[in-house]
Formats: sequence, C-alpha cells, structure tokens
Amino acid sequence: MKPEMAKNINHKRQMFTSVDGPNLKIPLLEPQFSGNESVYLQQCISSGYVSSIGPFVSRFETKLSNIMCSAGAVAVSSGTAALHVMLLAAGVKPNDLVIIPTYTFIGTANSIRQCFSVPWLVDILADDLTLDHDLLKKTLESETNLENGICIHSDSGRTVSAIMPVHTLGATPRMDLLADIAEEFHLSLIVDGAAALGTKFNDKPLSKTGASMTSLSFNGNKVITTGGGGAVISDNLDLLEFVRKISGTAKIEGSYNHDCVAFNYSMSNLHAAVGCAQLEVLPEFLKTKERIKRNYETGLKDVVSLTPVKHNTYCKSSHWISAFTLSTLDLANSLRSHLNNAFIEARLFWKPLHLQKPHQNAIKTKTDVSDDIWQRLMPLPSSTNLTEEKQDYIINVILDWAETSH
Repeated sequence: MKPEMAKNINHKRQMFTSVDGPNLKIPLLEPQFSGNESVYLQQCISSGYVSSIGPFVSRFETKLSNIMCSAGAVAVSSGTAALHVMLLAAGVKPNDLVIIPTYTFIGTANSIRQCFSVPWLVDILADDLTLDHDLLKKTLESETNLENGICIHSDSGRTVSAIMPVHTLGATPRMDLLADIAEEFHLSLIVDGAAALGTKFNDKPLSKTGASMTSLSFNGNKVITTGGGGAVISDNLDLLEFVRKISGTAKIEGSYNHDCVAFNYSMSNLHAAVGCAQLEVLPEFLKTKERIKRNYETGLKDVVSLTPVKHNTYCKSSHWISAFTLSTLDLANSLRSHLNNAFIEARLFWKPLHLQKPHQNAIKTKTDVSDDIWQRLMPLPSSTNLTEEKQDYIINVILDWAETSH
C-alpha cells in the first residue's frame, strides 16, 4: 500500500473512532431521523392518540398508497405481520404450498408457517439474487398437475396456492414472467417487497406489475422506518378490506363485537407519525441510496475479486443495500475480517432457508446458486446518513485489502 493511502486510512480510522467511540463500527444500516419525527410524535402525545386509532395512521396509509400508485394501503405492526395477513387474503389455506425463494429473510417462510402452510423453496439467479423464474416454470411443469383448475404437487398431493417472490436487496425479479407462470398454473401472485419502497419494474410501480398484493417493511434497517411496522398495498379494495379486518381483531366499528378470529396487527399512531415524517424525505433517501451504490461500484471497479450484485435494466431499484460477491469464500472471510478491524461492520447476510433449522425439511428445488453465493456475499454500509467521507474511507480500506490480498 502506498504510504500516503496508509496515512490517510489511519487518520480517518482515528477520526471516526474518536467521534463514534472505540467499540462502535460504521454500521451496515441504521435509521436516519432528520425531519419532522419529533414534531409529529409530540403531536401524538399531546392529543392522547398513541395507539391504533389516530390521524397519522390514515395519513400514512394515504401518503404510502399515493407513492406506490396503489388503490390503497393498510399499515400493520411489522413486515412479517404484513406477509401473514397478505397470505390469508390471497386464500392460502392450511397445508397449501407457497412458492418462495430459498434466499430470503426467514420472515418470508415464517409467515407461511403461521398460516399452517408449507414453503416450497426455489433457487435464485446468480446475477441479482431474485427467484429463478425459468427453474420455477420447469419445476412446476415436471412436479405438478392441474386438477379441476387447481395446481397439485404430485409427490405430496398438496395444493400449490401462491407464488411469493422477494424484491431482494430492493431489486425486482421478472414480474412479467412470474405473472405468466402464475396465470398458467392458476396460482395467486403476491410479493414480499420488504425492502422495495421506491423500486419499479419496467418503469411501473409495484402495484402495477401483475401481483394482487405487495407487502412492505418499515423495520429500523429499511429504506424508511416507522420504528417497527409494515404495510400491504393493492389495487384490489376488497382484498385490502379483508387485510384491514383481520389485522384489526375483526372488530365491528364502535363496539367490542368481533365476527371472526383475527389478529391485533394494527399500526399505532405513534409509529405512523414517524412514518409520515420519513415519507416526506423519501426522495432524498432514495437519491442517497443510489449515490452510495454508484460510488461503491465506481470506487471498487478495479478490484477483480469483487462483483457488484446486478440490477437489471428492467429494474429501478431502491438500492436498499449495496452488495458485492467475492470470487472465493476465503477472500470473503478475509475481507470481512479486514473491514471489522477497520471499524466497519461486515458480517454474513441471510442464510438460505433450506439451511435454517425450522425450514430444512421444506420441499425444495436444487439450491446450487444459493449454496454457492450466500457466504461470498458482502453487503456494505448503506445507511442514508452515510457521508461521502465515510464511504470514501470504506472504499479505501477495501482497496488496501485488495492490494495486500492478491
């Protein structure tokens, strides 16, 4: 490493650790509260509306549906809750199979189990880490039959009821092809869009890509946060009415009378207040995410062992997380260690579902791509408050590693 670069890295390391504390790293993702969050929270406290009733809930839902160009939105308490009620609204029944990628956050599969249904795990594409649509179609052709308009898994005899792709890291799969597959095999198409606020497919918002419903997450590490929350968006108002009912204890308005078993998943006015403030600065957040992705790819383009996770031309991504794959597992482990030693958070990301104890016996396709990639994937710090100075430091630390490890 050139002496000037070494001196600069050491200077920046000392500067960042003196400000942030010696035991703190530049985090992978953290929320940013730079708008009206405290103002709106104080309004909630002053009004007394802090629970599931209050003006910020409807305001948040309206703003969200406008941004997503959907007929409506229902805000709930978490991204997994959104998945759960979305699956039920799609008609998923106990013992049904629901198709999902094996490379995703475990909540995608857990929500299916919460419906007493069974995940059918399908491998991903190597370039953008989304559901392998060609593999899915071939698998359905060879392993299912249509009986009276119902897709039946031949070996298990289970009904296959839905396809639920994931917008991985903010990138969208081939929604047009998945919509064709869903139609051909008489399946519902719903989407886990946890990290996809701001994502588009072929310049279309997610509500216009062939799926009947899309779920979103507003956990603390997402594009925007409500502290903890989620939502279901749709152009089908009947589906949204069902989602609202079962996420709100099926309470008949104005009474303690309930007409079915349901869930207490409603978003609170406090959480929605934070969400309203966050949505006001969403355009800025998305520009920052795009800038972070661009800077990493430009700054690291000459590191031959790093390949950026691809965002295909049909996808306008939210760029939730900027990530690279390393050419070998040894190099990935080496870079993780190097980054952590430089006070930059680096860790393994999602572990494929077929390797997770709760889902290791799920029905699955081949998993070659997921098995090969997951430990070589390197997500890099992508918070909306990541300064260009800190990002330059991260890039220089990686360049230093590349120079000494090759």
